[in-house]
Amino acid sequence: MSVRDAQIRWLNAFYLDLSREVSQNLGMLLGKQVRLQEENCEALAPAELLSRIVPPALFSIIKLESGYSGQACLAFAKKDAVLLGGLLSMLGEEALAERLESLTFEPSDRDAFQEICNQLIGYADRVLIERLPQRVHLKQKGTETWNEGEPPLEFEDITYLMPIHALIGDRYEVEFYYLFPESVVNQFALTEKQARSGPKGSASPRRSSVPAEVPKVVFIPLQESDGELEHLVREMAVSYRRIGRLSALGEILQAGRPKLIVFEGDGRLESVLSAVGRLKNLLYRIGIPFWISGSGWTRELVHRAAELGADYLVAFPLDSERVRQKLRQTLALREG
Repeated sequence: MSVRDAQIRWLNAFYLDLSREVSQNLGMLLGKQVRLQEENCEALAPAELLSRIVPPALFSIIKLESGYSGQACLAFAKKDAVLLGGLLSMLGEEALAERLESLTFEPSDRDAFQEICNQLIGYADRVLIERLPQRVHLKQKGTETWNEGEPPLEFEDITYLMPIHALIGDRYEVEFYYLFPESVVNQFALTEKQARSGPKGSASPRRSSVPAEVPKVVFIPLQESDGELEHLVREMAVSYRRIGRLSALGEILQAGRPKLIVFEGDGRLESVLSAVGRLKNLLYRIGIPFWISGSGWTRELVHRAAELGADYLVAFPLDSERVRQKLRQTLALREG
């Protein structure tokens, strides 16, 4: 089998798994039914690629880390980026129509679009973790805008294009692309090939994407914390799981519903509340109580957290007895 054949074979399997991941999770994020139309992965030269993506367009740059090198990206026509950002911001139909007419981002829409990109990158990251024996991590590096009359991004001689054509609800339609250059795909295909050709009888373990047991409490660290709240939960013999990436929450929700989500912060509560704000739509849709922990609460920050729908604010130094009582109450209500 040639190198190109190995790349295409690996990529087709990856694209199938990725499409399933997007289909299962994008609808939950937007709070709407999402159906994907069947498409084909393509190997394109730069000129062919740029005939498929026309300005104005946005590219979310993806950096590969943890043993792999290079960059990939997500590509959106600007109208599709505006639509996805508006849907996550829960804009009304009239406001969304105005945004699409003018092709403009309000700050909240732009934040929502960035969160969409983070989630889409997380879906690809999760599939790669399942498929590759060597740990890989995809990280959003930034966003590039391509307007008419400007030079486009430069691409390798061959870039693999994986289209996602989604029907959202009963009236919206978007198409965007995962773009992986040949040099990156070759790293993935070679790693998998080496794993398959290992000692006879040996097999690379595959990690299950769904935990065997749904934890009652999920910790999402948005900043570094000293683990005091986690230690208290462990002392109470309450099952919990700490996740390092938000997309892992989707894995847990596929298996069942935790009773509580805890967003952990430290003294920089402004950035914590901004991060939680970008998830407001998702949190509203899944209907799971959430707490925000941190130090330095002010009246204004408490008001903002209440507007986001936080069920409880944990302040440091920790009032252990009060937190225990609140946790018991929360879990008892959810059991009911």
